[in-house]
Amino acid sequence: MNDFRKTDLLSILHPQSYQIKLLSTLVFHVKLDKGTLVHEVESLPKKGVYFVLSGNVKCQVYGETREKKVGDIFGIETVFDEAQLIDAEIVGNCKLGVLKVEDLKEKTTLLEYTNRNRTSKQDMRSTMKKLQASLYTTLDYSKLRIHSELGKGAFGRVWLTTFLGDEKTKTYALKEMKKKNLVEKNCVTMILREAHILTIVKHQFIIDIVNVYQNKTSLLMLFPIISGGELHELMEEYSYFSERASRFHMAVILEALSYLHGKNILFRDLKPENVLLDDDGYCKLIDFGFGKELNSLFFLNAQKSQLRMI
Repeated sequence: MNDFRKTDLLSILHPQSYQIKLLSTLVFHVKLDKGTLVHEVESLPKKGVYFVLSGNVKCQVYGETREKKVGDIFGIETVFDEAQLIDAEIVGNCKLGVLKVEDLKEKTTLLEYTNRNRTSKQDMRSTMKKLQASLYTTLDYSKLRIHSELGKGAFGRVWLTTFLGDEKTKTYALKEMKKKNLVEKNCVTMILREAHILTIVKHQFIIDIVNVYQNKTSLLMLFPIISGGELHELMEEYSYFSERASRFHMAVILEALSYLHGKNILFRDLKPENVLLDDDGYCKLIDFGFGKELNSLFFLNAQKSQLRMI
């Protein structure tokens, strides 16, 4: 159980599609006044990646003085060079995003992935640039506010949530899954597979995943609120649909399935309970726990089998 609590989804999911969302949950923010020496602040790491979100910073890199402004990054050298430590001074009241090297090593497999694929420091910098851009829009887990329970599932509950400062404009559904339950029911792979698929698909008739979080006890997935309810509930209410309504719902679902098949993904759990309706009555597929991403080798073998049959 302890091993799973330390596990990040990046170790199993596709690194390129998922790493930015995961890394953004590890970044914490700090405000520093002009004249502050970053390396002398006890709460800040001597080795790590720093993102300048506001203000200006003057830092020393291999004996060279460099000034960093909003949108810049410093400290990447400390990730690769054991001898390098953060040496920086705040020259204008500043807000920084901070990613500790130990978090990179212990909570993600980004460094392992970088070394295994022999990617360079420049590739790491490119990843950090993408992370920097995401920090301006990331929904910070610490600002999450839970209001009421929306439902209960096999592994946990779904909560109505908002974010501090944005309570009146946007609401979300937070799917909480207890790690203990996932391990006991041998469903870890299923949940990770669902998170992976949702991070690589984008379609109007498939539910979006806004973000993924984790704490010591739970995995959490954040979704937009889909307020129309389940297709199953609508079927129970009306007993049957008109031919026109049936064609409409089937056409929408087939569009979503066609998109998935085009990306070599099988849904494998199509039922009315896994179809939600949005405000305009359009269907959205949910729950990809049984979904499966197939590689090109599978299709090549399938084609060969068909040729043999012919």
